[in-house]
Amino acid sequence: MLPLIVSTAITGANADPTYLYVDPTPEIISAPGENKTITIKVFNVTNLYGWDLQLTYNDTLLEKVDITVVGPNQVAPAQVGNYTLTDVSTPGKIIFGCGFSGVQGALPFNGSGVLVWITFEGKMVGLSNLTFVEEMTFLWDPDGVSIPTTITLWAHDVAITDITGPATVIPGDIANISVNVANLGDALENFNVTVFYDSEPIGIKPISLGAGLSTTEIFEWNTTNVNPMVYNVTAVASTVEGEINTDNNTEIMEGGINVIPEFPTLAPLLLALAILAVSTIVLKRKPLTKPSTSGSPTTQP
Repeated sequence: MLPLIVSTAITGANADPTYLYVDPTPEIISAPGENKTITIKVFNVTNLYGWDLQLTYNDTLLEKVDITVVGPNQVAPAQVGNYTLTDVSTPGKIIFGCGFSGVQGALPFNGSGVLVWITFEGKMVGLSNLTFVEEMTFLWDPDGVSIPTTITLWAHDVAITDITGPATVIPGDIANISVNVANLGDALENFNVTVFYDSEPIGIKPISLGAGLSTTEIFEWNTTNVNPMVYNVTAVASTVEGEINTDNNTEIMEGGINVIPEFPTLAPLLLALAILAVSTIVLKRKPLTKPSTSGSPTTQP
C-alpha cells in the first residue's frame, strides 16, 4: 500500500481563519500502477484572486500524472479565459499556480471549494509524505497580498459514509437501518450518531472510534402506529471538538423507507361474504301458507 500522508504547517492566522487542506487524507494506493486523485481545498476564504502551491512527495514511489482546476465545486472561474495556470512541477515536487484575469472581468472568490485536483500513479510499495512547502504556498487577493491561511490535516473529522435499510415495511414491523460511521481524523473521537425518519428521532448511539477506523451500527425502527407514507431516513454524527469539515457528518438514505398499509387477510373477508349470503337467502324466503282466523291453514294464492 502506498499511503499519501499530509504534513501540517501554519502560514498565518486571523479572527475568521481560512484553511487549506488535502482531501481525502490519508489516501491509499493498493498496488503499483493504480491511480488516485486528491484535491487541495480551501475553506472560508474571502477575496481570493489566485494561489501558488508547492508540495513535495517521494517520486520513487509516486508519479504525478495529471493536475487540473476544473471539476465539481471548483474555485477557479467557470470561463477558461478568466484565469491563467502555471505548472512547473518536477519529479517529487508539485509547483502550481492559478491567477484570475482582471482583463476578462473575473471576480474574487468567497467561500469554500476545490483549488486543484492532482492525480498520482503508484510506482512501488512504500510510504510517501505529501508535504506543503510552507514558504512557497499561499493564497492572494486582487492586490497580490497574501491571505493569512492555516494549512491543516483536518485532525478532527468524523463522518457518516453510508446508510441503508429496507425499501418497504408494514406498520408494526421493525426496520433495521445500517449506518456506516468513520473517523477520518488522526485522533480518538467520542461522539453520538442519531438516526431520524423525517424529523423524528429513531435512536441515538454513543460512538468511540480511533483514528482511521470505521464501524457499522444497526438502528431498530419500530414502525408501530407510524402512518403509511414514504419517509426520509437520515443519519447524523455530532460535531466533535475542533472539527471544521462537517459536510460529511450527515447522510440521507437513498429512496427512504416506504411504510405501506397492511392489506386485510382473506379469512375475515370470506366470513363476511358468507354471513351476507345467508342473510340474503333468509330474506328471500316466503311462507307457503298462513294461518286462518278459524285456526285451519289457508293456502296462499
